[in-house]
Amino acid sequence: MSKSQLALVIDIRSDSVGGALVTSPATAKGEFKRSEIIKSSRRGIDLQADFNLERFFADLMKALKFVLNDLFINQPARPAGALVYLSAPFYAAQTRTIRQTRPSPITITSSLISSLVDGDVATFQQITPPLYREILNDGHELIEHKVMQIKLNRYETNAPLGQQASEIEISHYLSVSSSRVINRFREIISQFLPHRPIAFHSFPFALYTIARDVLNARQSLLLDLGAEVTELSLMTRNLLWETVSFPYGHNYLIRQLAKELNTTSAEVISSLKIYLRGEGNELLNTKLKEVFGRVGAAWVGKFKESFSTLTENHLGANHLLLIGDDLFTPMVSAWLGQPAYQDLLIGQSGFKVSVLDAKSLDEKLGQDRIKNLTDASLMLEIIFYDKLRTTKNL
Repeated sequence: MSKSQLALVIDIRSDSVGGALVTSPATAKGEFKRSEIIKSSRRGIDLQADFNLERFFADLMKALKFVLNDLFINQPARPAGALVYLSAPFYAAQTRTIRQTRPSPITITSSLISSLVDGDVATFQQITPPLYREILNDGHELIEHKVMQIKLNRYETNAPLGQQASEIEISHYLSVSSSRVINRFREIISQFLPHRPIAFHSFPFALYTIARDVLNARQSLLLDLGAEVTELSLMTRNLLWETVSFPYGHNYLIRQLAKELNTTSAEVISSLKIYLRGEGNELLNTKLKEVFGRVGAAWVGKFKESFSTLTENHLGANHLLLIGDDLFTPMVSAWLGQPAYQDLLIGQSGFKVSVLDAKSLDEKLGQDRIKNLTDASLMLEIIFYDKLRTTKNL
């Protein structure tokens, strides 16, 4: 019988910081139970009319402290550890493939695999530029490294050790973050969890894992609509092949709408909410539709460029899983579902867009759903935590 365990899950995005305290119920051997929410919290970051990196990081750290204070107020117990998920622009990642051909077959050992992978990790860190050129003397910290697939003599295997092969192919996912930024996150969290382990993960890898293992979407595009950045990942043949990003998040849309309508960001958000509820007057609705057409065309143009980059060397997918804020996600879903974008795909079938919100995730999880939580990003991250916990990878 395993003991119940308290854990902290933190979600760091470009528009907000979220967090949850979860407890993993005691289970018998071989039994699985979904973690339960004790408390959750999220703090937004103010939209800047003109983006400034120094102010952005100051607001981000304030939001992280607020969430931690909110979670731990009147909470005497302290978690055994913390899992922190980073979205763009807080990490850089790549799926890399190592190929080696030997003149004669050799025995595959764990040390051989480790030496090949470690050498490639070092190469990746050397060629990856600093995440923030404005931060002096910054470096990389490796936050995630996962071997996803091994092929011997061109055949995939889940049990490579001890086999003989002359051709070895290893596909592995790597992510790094800014040493200075991640250390600042670590310092703040450690004030609440002194001497407890803090593990970092990239949000796209968690999303890919859940899409593959829980949602059974093994040939998909994964789109994370953030505040300042949109991330697009290609998942095919069960592998997360590549993630690209472009600086057109929902804050870009707000800024462009404010510029087009000659008003403030707050007024734009208010007008959008009225429009989406169907309560706007005819003049407002006509103007917004006109502006949406121009702003949407610019966003889709960047999406097309990113999609083309992803599919240069890999077959694309027409199933798109979309996660983002409640305000702009429906709009982006409508843009990508239009017949005008069928030219991006083989077969002219267009995109089938599935929005990942709390309701759709609950429906997919069924009895295993996460109760008392409506935050889709945190839901995905807790499911990923449960996967790590039950496979003893945490």
